[in-house]
Amino acid sequence: MPKSSNVFQRYISAQLYKFNQHIFFLAVLFFVQNKLGAQSYSSKSFFRTYGLTTSDYGTWVAETADQGYLISFNSPFNALVAGGLVKTDCSGEILWQHLYTANNETMLTKQVEEINGSFYVFGAAGNTLNNAQLYFAQLSADGTLLQAKYIRCTNSDDPARFLQASNGTWWLISTGDNNVGYENICVTQLDYNLNLISSKKYSLPQKELLVESAALTPDGELVLCGNYSKGNTFRNAFVMRIGAGGELRWFSSVGHSYDVFLNDVVTDAAGFSYASGYMYDQVSGWDAILVKMNSTGILSGQVQIDITQDDRFRSLTYRDGNLMLLGDFGSFDDRNIFWVKINTTNFAVGYPVQLVWGDPYTNYPYKVVAGSAGSWLFTGDFAESSGKRNAGLVRLNSYDQLGCNALPIDNFTHEVGSLISGIEYPFIQTIQALVTNASFNDIPLIYSTTGICGVYSPSPVASFELTEDCPLSCAQFTDQSLCNPTSWYWEFPEGDPLVSSEPNPRVCYNSQGQKTVNLTVSNSDGSSSTTFSVDVKKDCPLIIPNTFSPNGDGINDFFIVNGLKPSSTFYVYNRWGKKVFGSTTYKNNWDGKIQNSAGESTNELIPEGVYFYTLESPNGTKNNGYIQVVR
Repeated sequence: MPKSSNVFQRYISAQLYKFNQHIFFLAVLFFVQNKLGAQSYSSKSFFRTYGLTTSDYGTWVAETADQGYLISFNSPFNALVAGGLVKTDCSGEILWQHLYTANNETMLTKQVEEINGSFYVFGAAGNTLNNAQLYFAQLSADGTLLQAKYIRCTNSDDPARFLQASNGTWWLISTGDNNVGYENICVTQLDYNLNLISSKKYSLPQKELLVESAALTPDGELVLCGNYSKGNTFRNAFVMRIGAGGELRWFSSVGHSYDVFLNDVVTDAAGFSYASGYMYDQVSGWDAILVKMNSTGILSGQVQIDITQDDRFRSLTYRDGNLMLLGDFGSFDDRNIFWVKINTTNFAVGYPVQLVWGDPYTNYPYKVVAGSAGSWLFTGDFAESSGKRNAGLVRLNSYDQLGCNALPIDNFTHEVGSLISGIEYPFIQTIQALVTNASFNDIPLIYSTTGICGVYSPSPVASFELTEDCPLSCAQFTDQSLCNPTSWYWEFPEGDPLVSSEPNPRVCYNSQGQKTVNLTVSNSDGSSSTTFSVDVKKDCPLIIPNTFSPNGDGINDFFIVNGLKPSSTFYVYNRWGKKVFGSTTYKNNWDGKIQNSAGESTNELIPEGVYFYTLESPNGTKNNGYIQVVR
């Protein structure tokens, strides 16, 4: 077929694709508008920036157990760079903040996570960035330093990621520079108390080898990504897998005619690895790329996205069969952040959306993570119109939407890329990393925040305490919802009451088993709901009274056995051994009337006096005693 005909077909295909994307976007928008009215918790989104000096940038964001957020950032301070943390509530308002320096040295934060109620921070510290060592620290829930270590693998160490293994040990992944021009990868393992277990170096002969990110596989191994020199002016990317003992499983190169970079990687339950980055295409310039590797390191899928002449993926995260990818595009002095969702099964590409902010200034994203209730969170480096640069925090709702400064990108193309993959074999060397105790200087600071836009609908959380109040079982419910609800609506099927608008209601049940509870909380921004269950186990102590006054005055007119088990057998005899009442499924309903020989109740009340009873539970337990009948 003539070349011109191929070009024409590609043009028509591209136009049809864009048309279909427009239709898809409009359909999604219609769907979102309808869904928000039904379940508005999904509309919870916001955009904030945080600044201390003239050049602050966020490096990582983590959602905390209270559904607040923790942001790590770097900031110039007294001719140095200091690393900091900001803890916010669920709407992004600052709760506390810390700025850290180390022995009058530059200190950079790279990553922060909440694990088992503590915050763990990973970064680098040194008098120059060419003479840096790693640091790894555990902080309390208020940011107080609990323990910290310096880790020196080479003459200069650059942090990539830390990961916690299933056995509680820590993996620290970094790039090492022996000051000979050939960087290598260092993988260091610490025990739970941050003591050294082992450290290994991975290198390619006569080649720079830089690691950018790492992830854990479902079976506890490591997958790393980064780039290395091809022996000339260009660079290849790589994805590699390392066993739990540090052994190399495979090292898969990702190449093209020019440069290829991969800077973030995730894995899924099926053992696939996904890495994102960018490559140079002679026709379209820099394009954002995504690659998929199977469990043996074979390239099994790829996507190339072209928006402008300079498009780059910076980070990605995985949830429920979908990847959320974060990138930036534009010219050198006018760049905007964008995000796009890609399905991991068929690599279907969603509609990219850009964050328009500070135009025409440059904005750079650094990390995206999956949040609660289907949300996505990211941070980065945001330019203000004043010329300052601030750290940012963006929360997209469960429809991948932001309520302000967000526009769809309609002028883009995506296609299966032309990347190639091959296997190389790095050299592995066991090294002795130096691990020493570290201490930080905590500097008081006042970090300002700017709310660009936000919807902060509450998140329902409740606790309950079940108490025995025989013959009923009662539960005291306590609202622990987040984001300041102003109204509550509880539903208790089979309970008493059935509904309540109190924040902390008390509810009783007269039967055992699993009971469903629904809670909806609301404020001026919206509402959200949750459903949970209460396991009512009625096992009250057996209390059999020895007096009984069936005289119709409404007091003690029925013979009530507290803790009576269902299907219990109950018989009553007079002093001569004649049965006056009997039931094989007693329900605390004897009102003192004598039964006839057929076991039917008569209107004759038993006389005052002493009677004898036999009570047998379904499990065969028997209780015998007497009853004093009084009027």
